[in-house]
Amino acid sequence: MKILLTGATGFVGSVLLPLLVARYGRESIRIFVMPDDPHRRTVETYGVRSV
Repeated sequence: MKILLTGATGFVGSVLLPLLVARYGRESIRIFVMPDDPHRRTVETYGVRSV
């Protein structure tokens, strides 16, 4: 299964991301984060690829 999570740095996305990684693995998750998002580095610590 491939999952694209938009809004990964938002309120819901920041809660949902670790749950998705734990359940499906980081290889299955892609996140959409704007290049200038100040919280970008925080979500990248999960080892998922950003689009």
